[in-house]
Formats: sequence, C-alpha cells, structure tokens
Amino acid sequence: MNGLKVVENLPFLAEELVIVGCEDLEKVSNLCQVRRLHVQLCPNLRCVERLHSLQQLFLTEDMQKVSSMWLPGLQEERHQRQCEDLDVYNW
Repeated sequence: MNGLKVVENLPFLAEELVIVGCEDLEKVSNLCQVRRLHVQLCPNLRCVERLHSLQQLFLTEDMQKVSSMWLPGLQEERHQRQCEDLDVYNW
C-alpha cells in the first residue's frame, strides 16, 4: 500500500495490528489498545510511539535496521510507565 504516511489516534484498534508493505508509512502513534504489532516491508517507518498496551512486537528481517531508530524509545516508554519489558520477535 502506498500513500499512507501515518497511523495514529485510533482507539478502536485493539489486540493485534498487522502492517505489511506500506512503503510510505512514517509514523505509528497513540494506538493505546494494540497489544501485538507485526511490521513488515515498511522501510520509511521512522517513529513508533505511545503504544501503551503493546506487549509483543514482531519484526521481519527487513525491518531490523529501520526499527533501531524507534525501538529504544518504545522500550524506554514502557520502562517509564513501569510496564513489563516489550517482547520483540524477529522473523
């Protein structure tokens, strides 16, 4: 899917979100009910933040480099909220 740049402020999204092939996607933010996030083939994803219920993150190999820009911040958000560590799976 091309053209989608931001996914944010969608409180009705719950449990699991799968994002695949969004080449223009730059930001995923403020999805407070999402517990599992799968991301694949989103090379321009530069910001993932405020996913307060997120417990598991699934990243494909192609996302390893780009996720290094936002994964530490996402993990720090969890520590500041005194949440359990985020489980990150590479597949």
